[in-house]
Amino acid sequence: MQTRSRIHAQMQRVLNAYEDFRTIARERAIQPPVIFGGTAVFLCTRPEHFRPYATTVAMDLDLIISPDSRQQWSESLANHFEYEDTEHFRGWSLKLRRGEVDVDLMAVDEMRIPGFAGPVALRFDLRQFPPMEVVFGERTYLTLSPALHVAFKLLLWRGRRQGKHDPDDVTALLLCQPVSCEQLKQAIRCPPAYWPELFSILRDRVSLLARRHPQSAVERLYHELCEILQ
Repeated sequence: MQTRSRIHAQMQRVLNAYEDFRTIARERAIQPPVIFGGTAVFLCTRPEHFRPYATTVAMDLDLIISPDSRQQWSESLANHFEYEDTEHFRGWSLKLRRGEVDVDLMAVDEMRIPGFAGPVALRFDLRQFPPMEVVFGERTYLTLSPALHVAFKLLLWRGRRQGKHDPDDVTALLLCQPVSCEQLKQAIRCPPAYWPELFSILRDRVSLLARRHPQSAVERLYHELCEILQ
C-alpha cells in the first residue's frame, strides 16, 4: 500500500507539471498537448494494473503536439524546437523542466523502431487516432490513443533491466482499453512483405502476457494475432 501511495504521489507531481501547458493551450485556443508514456498509462488504467512490480516512477512527462501548433508553442514558451532525424525519431522536440519534472514536448513525424529485420515505424497521427479524454482528480487530460500506445510499447518491449515497463504497460492498457489486431495494423508502418514476420513476433510477445491473464482482452488479442497468421 505504501508503494502504491508513493507512486500515486509521484504521478500527481508529474501531472502538476502539465498545468502550465494546459494554461497556454487555453490562452492560445489550441489543443492541449497529448500525454503518452508512463503518465498516460497511469491515467488510462486501473491502479491495481499499473506497473505492479514498480516501487517508483520516472519524474518525466512526454507530450505530443500537433505540428501545426509548433510555432505557437515556441512563441509561448520563448524557446525553440530542435529538429531531429535519428534512428529512433523524426520530428521536432523541445526539452524543458518544470519543478522536478523533465518535460519532452514533441511534434512527431515518425517514431522508428530499430531492431527488426525490416523498417518498422509509427506515425503519431492524431487525426487517424484521436486522443482519449481521461478524467483524473476532477481534471480532464488528453492521452495518446490506446491503439497507438499499445503498438508503440509492444514494439519496443523494454523491460525492467532497461528501467522500463513496456510488457506491464501493454498488459494494463489491454485490460482497461482493449485494442484489436486491425488497429495495430493501422498504427504500424512496415513493408507489406514483412507483415507475417512482424506479426509473428507480436503474437509471441502477447502470448507471454496472455498466459498470466487468461480469458481477458489480452488473450483475445493473442487469438486475433494467431488467426491473422493462419
